[in-house]
Amino acid sequence: MKIYRSINRVPGGMMVVPLFIGMLINTFFPDLLKIGGFTQALTGVGYPTILGMYLFTVGTKITLTTAPKILARGLGIMMAKVGTATIFALAVSKFSGGDIIGLSTLAVMVAMSDTNGGMFLALTSVMGNRVDAGTYVVQSIETGPFLTMLIFVGTGLAVIPW
Repeated sequence: MKIYRSINRVPGGMMVVPLFIGMLINTFFPDLLKIGGFTQALTGVGYPTILGMYLFTVGTKITLTTAPKILARGLGIMMAKVGTATIFALAVSKFSGGDIIGLSTLAVMVAMSDTNGGMFLALTSVMGNRVDAGTYVVQSIETGPFLTMLIFVGTGLAVIPW
């Protein structure tokens, strides 16, 4: 129990501490866990595999009674985040000629609107409840280029031949 309390002192510790330990093992002893089977599959690819398993388990916690709350809260978080990023990107485009301190409007938009899924899930699983952790399923819609491209075309910041 003492280890668990120590890990939880670090913000996002349930995600960050194992990743840091894995980084140390992979840096100093890269062939240590390459013993074949499931161990190699989980440690060879690492983060995406574990995140995929975590998303699956979060999805299994969603029930018909919690789904409306998850959808409402997730859409609210996503709309606030993407809306703020869009307004800021439009301001950067209009008032600074398309870049600010060397960052393009696209870079500003993506940096502000993208979600670090692993960190979000780690923080909400420790500090939130089942509904909070489930909202990442909705927020994953804006992870990737599609929504950013739609916003840029819709606001006139880009012309993308579909």
